[in-house]
Amino acid sequence: MLALFCLVEGFPAGGDTAMLSGPIDYNACSFTENPADLNLLGDGVTWEKRIKLILEFNCGGCHNQDSPQGDLTLLGDGVYERLLEPSGQLSDMRLIEPGDPAQSYLYLKLTGDDRIQGLQMPYNPLTGEGSLSQAEISDIETWIINGAIEDE
Repeated sequence: MLALFCLVEGFPAGGDTAMLSGPIDYNACSFTENPADLNLLGDGVTWEKRIKLILEFNCGGCHNQDSPQGDLTLLGDGVYERLLEPSGQLSDMRLIEPGDPAQSYLYLKLTGDDRIQGLQMPYNPLTGEGSLSQAEISDIETWIINGAIEDE
């Protein structure tokens, strides 16, 4: 992403694209100084503004404080902190591994990955169906890739 931002920033004001035939000049790019400041998430794809709501709405019925299925509570206080702990099924894999969806148990469970035992979640026992929308899965994946930010 840094390359794209620096390429766009380097476009000449007059539109003379002949200057763009060489390599990207990272030394002249303002984004090079602190690439972590690039807002790749857009507005709202943080735990507090988006992900928490997806999980509460879709998973909170079974993973609540009163009788959490699989001993996983996704409602109430301390959920974000709990997501950074090891999963109950695979102790060497955290529920969320910031920066790495492929090593995030919860993401794999939501996408139906073969490495994870049991049904893909969320599962509706009344219909035998269940899954998040592709947009919700994409938001969770983007959130994890970008460091699983709690809130801005």
